[in-house]
Amino acid sequence: MQERHWERVNSVCDASIHPDHTPLRLQAVLQKDFQDHIHELEAISETASREFTIENILRTMLNDWKEIKVELSPFEDTGTYVVKGESIEEATLLLEDQLIQTQTMKGSSFAK
Repeated sequence: MQERHWERVNSVCDASIHPDHTPLRLQAVLQKDFQDHIHELEAISETASREFTIENILRTMLNDWKEIKVELSPFEDTGTYVVKGESIEEATLLLEDQLIQTQTMKGSSFAK
């Protein structure tokens, strides 16, 4: 979970949990009556999980472009370039696929 999720947990449970700095012990969980907030904690966990999935998809999408090699060719004497060769088709297919993925993610209530 990200820091923002832990802040919500702390707010809901009136706690001060920072798992990167202090280990969370069962005794502390029981003392804070976390079980009384189970529904809110489940919602926070679900949000964190879905956001994590979206973040992983975005990282994968970014890495996919590292494999694409684009060939550029000067266009006459204009000082501009055009994409040439097989790289056009490969880049276009990847772009179309990722546009669909992005639109699907954008529709999610977990995307910001």
